[in-house]
Amino acid sequence: MPPDERADAIDQFVSYDVNILVTTGAWPQDLPVESAEVVYMYDFPESSDSYVKQIGECDKPGVRQALVITFVRDFQDSWRERLEAECCTRIEPLPEHITGLYRRCFPIVVTPAAWNSIQKLAKKHGLL
Repeated sequence: MPPDERADAIDQFVSYDVNILVTTGAWPQDLPVESAEVVYMYDFPESSDSYVKQIGECDKPGVRQALVITFVRDFQDSWRERLEAECCTRIEPLPEHITGLYRRCFPIVVTPAAWNSIQKLAKKHGLL
């Protein structure tokens, strides 16, 4: 997308002219996440450090806390298990009536308790 179109799309999202903004990969650094209430991450980050850095944008001081849901496919189970261990949290599968849509994806819902563990991990790795 050309830079001027991208800037226009972000402006429309921030001003609530549009309610949904779809990005590829990591969201743009100039995207004001305080405009987001829910962030769905369909593309799984390459590493736990990358994931922590991306979702950390949603919990900066003075920013409204967004709910972050990440979809993890079967072949990414080892990554999900490692994240559960590192963050001392349990990642539950989607409800049965929804799993048919996503073929057994796992949402990662960042609760305040889980976020504390994620912050500790991020600080340990020098990301925060």
